[in-house]
Amino acid sequence: MVGVAAAVGAAWTYHKNSARQRAQWAVQLYEKFYESDRYRKTRDAPDCESDIAEISNLVRAEGPEFTDYLNLF
Repeated sequence: MVGVAAAVGAAWTYHKNSARQRAQWAVQLYEKFYESDRYRKTRDAPDCESDIAEISNLVRAEGPEFTDYLNLF
């Protein structure tokens, strides 16, 4: 009985820690992407009232910033 209780407790602890680590990862990803100015131009181009030519040039250039932006999703 003690072994079964220990196994259940270990599984519960593992599940709880996994959820905490996933939440920390999501927060870090959000902070890196949205709170820094590194990807501001890439984020703002499709969302703001940019003209089609500007967005098209951004897609054609496909620099590392745009690739990083797409890889987040």
